[in-house]
Amino acid sequence: MSKQTLQQKIQRVLARFTPRRIAIIMLGTAILSFGIHNIHQRTAITEGGIIGLVLLINHWLGVPASVASPLLDAASYALAFKFLGWDFLLSAGVASVSLAGFYRIWECLPPMLPDLTPWPLAAALLGGVFVGVGVGLIVRQGGSSGGDDALALVIHKLTGWRLSRAYLFTDLTVLFASLSYIPFRRIAFSLVTVTVSSLLISSSSAIIKDVYLHWCDDRGRAPSQRSVALSSQAVTLAVGLLVFVLSIVPPDVIWKINMFAFGGLETAFLFVLVCGLFWKRANATGALLSLAGGTLAYCAAMAAGFKVADLHQIVIGVTVAGVLMVVGTLAGKQKEAARMDVFFPTD
Repeated sequence: MSKQTLQQKIQRVLARFTPRRIAIIMLGTAILSFGIHNIHQRTAITEGGIIGLVLLINHWLGVPASVASPLLDAASYALAFKFLGWDFLLSAGVASVSLAGFYRIWECLPPMLPDLTPWPLAAALLGGVFVGVGVGLIVRQGGSSGGDDALALVIHKLTGWRLSRAYLFTDLTVLFASLSYIPFRRIAFSLVTVTVSSLLISSSSAIIKDVYLHWCDDRGRAPSQRSVALSSQAVTLAVGLLVFVLSIVPPDVIWKINMFAFGGLETAFLFVLVCGLFWKRANATGALLSLAGGTLAYCAAMAAGFKVADLHQIVIGVTVAGVLMVVGTLAGKQKEAARMDVFFPTD
C-alpha cells in the first residue's frame, strides 16, 4: 500500500469523527467507568474480559485502573492490528483514552454511590446495568470499550471458534482467575453482572428493531440509517439516565420494585395466556380488557394500599383480569371458523 493511499484512508476515517460521535463515546466511557469504580471495585464483584483483568491487576499489583486499562487495550489492539480496520482502531483508541481519563477522575473523588457490599445481588444487577449502558453507547459509535473485541477476534481467527464462544472463553478465563481474590459466591454474582451487561448492550437494538422499525413498516415508512442510529442511542441514553437516578435510591427498595414488576406481569398475562391456549372462544377483546383492566386494578390497589382479607393486592388484579377476560370474550366478535381450525383442529 502506497503512502498516499494510506494517508487517504486515514483522512476518510478522521472525517467521520464528528464532535457528536466523540461526545457519545466519552459519555459511554463515563457511565462505564463510574459503575466499575463505584460498584465493582467496592463490592468485590468483577467482570469478564479486559474489565475484569483490570480489576484483577488492581487488586494484586495495586496498579490503578487508569493506568492498567489503556495498557491492556493497547496490547490487545497491537496483537490484532491486521484483523481490524482503521475506523475501529481509532474509535477504540478514543474510547480507551477517555476511559482512562474518567477512571482517573473517579479515583480522585470520594465514593458517589452507597456501599452495596451487603447486597451483592443488587450490586451485580446495578453494576451490570452501568456496564451494559456504557458499552452500548460506545459500540453504537463503532468503537470498543476495551481490548475484549480484539482478543475475541484473534481467538476467532486462530481457532475458528464463533465470536460468541471466543467472548465467553475470555470472560470465563478472567472470572476463573478472579477466584484468587474473590470468593466463589461473589463470582456467581459476577456471572449475573456479565449477563445483565450483555443483555443491556443489545437491549436498545432490540427495542428499535422490534418496536420502532416494525411500527414504521406497518405504516409504509423507510427510516434512514441516521434516524435508526439516533433512536438507538436515545434509548440507550434514556436507560442510562433512569439507572443513574435509581442508583441514588436506598437499595432496600430494589426488591420491592422487582416484586411489583413480577406482580404486574402475572396480572397482565395470566389469563391472556391460559385462555388463549385452552379456551376456544377467547378473543382479542377479552385479552385486551383483561390485560389493561387487571393491570390498572393491581396498580391502583398497590398505590392505595387496599387489600381484601389481608391478601396481597395481586389477588385483586388477577381476579379483575379473569372477570374482564370472560366479559370481553363473551361481548367480543368471534373469529371465523377457518382460522379457529388452525389453532383448535377438530380432526
